[in-house]
Amino acid sequence: MSVDDDLAQAEKYPDGDLLAILYRQHADIAEALDRVTHSTGDERSANFTAVTAFMKKHETAEQQVVRPIIEETDRGEEADARNAEEQQADQAIAALSALDMDSFEFDAQFDQLKAAVAAHAEAEEHNEFPVIESSRTVEQRTELGRQFLQAQAE
Repeated sequence: MSVDDDLAQAEKYPDGDLLAILYRQHADIAEALDRVTHSTGDERSANFTAVTAFMKKHETAEQQVVRPIIEETDRGEEADARNAEEQQADQAIAALSALDMDSFEFDAQFDQLKAAVAAHAEAEEHNEFPVIESSRTVEQRTELGRQFLQAQAE
């Protein structure tokens, strides 16, 4: 989905609902990745550091709050696939961190990371979000949203 599509989806849910939070954060991550692409030098380095730190907090909270829901609905393979993608992203980020951020090699590898992150978000939105929506009430999703944000803050 595009940033605008993710934001439109987020608006379908009440503030604090886990799904609203997830859609908004997917849009935020996509925008932050674009800021890295369109910057250079110290600004690019700062943008890269900011987006990768946010992505790590996002994926940690997903692993603590989202994946257990998916696993309990007998979709362990789905949860495992998303966790594996997140591990691959962590490895790609580590490799990118070792490169000159203004190099062609960084640009090429960063484009691959952006594509992988977009595919990962799309898989979550199509395979995990419907499970959360159908298996949890609005009140439960709001409590899960609170837990998600708390997990990110730790």
